[in-house]
Amino acid sequence: MFWPNFELSSTDSNFCMIECNRKTLQQQISKFMSQTSAVVVIMIDGESCQSHDEMLNEFAEKFNFPSYFSFNLDALDECLNDLEWIGAERYLLIINHFNKFLKDEPMAFQQFTLILKDTIQEWNIGRCYGAQYDPPTQFDVIFHCENSLQSSANRLKYSGISELTIIKSLFKTRGSSP
Repeated sequence: MFWPNFELSSTDSNFCMIECNRKTLQQQISKFMSQTSAVVVIMIDGESCQSHDEMLNEFAEKFNFPSYFSFNLDALDECLNDLEWIGAERYLLIINHFNKFLKDEPMAFQQFTLILKDTIQEWNIGRCYGAQYDPPTQFDVIFHCENSLQSSANRLKYSGISELTIIKSLFKTRGSSP
C-alpha cells in the first residue's frame, strides 16, 4: 500500500509517524485515496481525544461502532478486532494531532497502545474462531503531529511501540525546505 512517496508495506512496522501541518496531511490523504480503493481510512482527531471518555467517543463515532459498544477499553478492544460492519480489505488508521491524544492520561494511553498493538497483530496474522476463519488483513496506523515528532515518537516507544517508521514528508511544510 502506498502513502504518497512512501510504501507502507515496505517496512516491518505497521506503525508510522509523520510530522507536517494539517493542510499537508489532508493533501497526502487525498492523494493516497486517489491511488487506492481497497483501503478504508479512518481519521481520529487527537484534539478530540484528550481524555479517556473523549477518546472512546471519537473511536465509536469514526468507526461507527455498533450500539452494543459499552464505552470502555475492553469494548474498544473487542470492536477494533471485529469491524465486521466495515468489512474492508485493508485498514489505515490515522491519528492526527497525536501530541494531544490522551496527553494528560498516561495510564489510559499505555492501555490504548497495548490494545492497538494486539489489534494490529491479530488483523495481520488472521483469526480463527471455530468454523469461522478471517484471513490476514493489513492494518496500519499513522500518527500525525505538527511540530513534536521527537517527543511523540519517544512517547510511543516508552509505551511499548518500538517499531516505528518515520515518514519523511516530501511536501513543503511551514518552516521547512522542500
